[in-house]
Amino acid sequence: MKNIENKTESRLKAESYNEQGIIYREAKKYKEAIEFYNKALSKDPNFDKVYYNLGIVYYILEEFDKSIEMYIKALELGFDKDDNLYEQLIKKIQNNDIQDKFRQALNRLNC
Repeated sequence: MKNIENKTESRLKAESYNEQGIIYREAKKYKEAIEFYNKALSKDPNFDKVYYNLGIVYYILEEFDKSIEMYIKALELGFDKDDNLYEQLIKKIQNNDIQDKFRQALNRLNC
């Protein structure tokens, strides 16, 4: 029973850190957002939405290798079930300038 309580407590803390990360991301304070997303993952390393949110930040920062890694991890953890992450990624790379950078990042990651 205590293990379940600890897991729930960890998840609640992770959700709180994730929300704080979103606030920082929306304020364009990306370094702080990444710090809070990492805190969330330290509490719940299988929190798929955090990986997705990290992917967004790295995308904004044009760190496409990291962005793709985070999106892939989110997909592996099941994030795409209701959120159509794959379709969102396709829309993001429609921009020709970014398309080449994404293609290069995918090639480096052997995807």
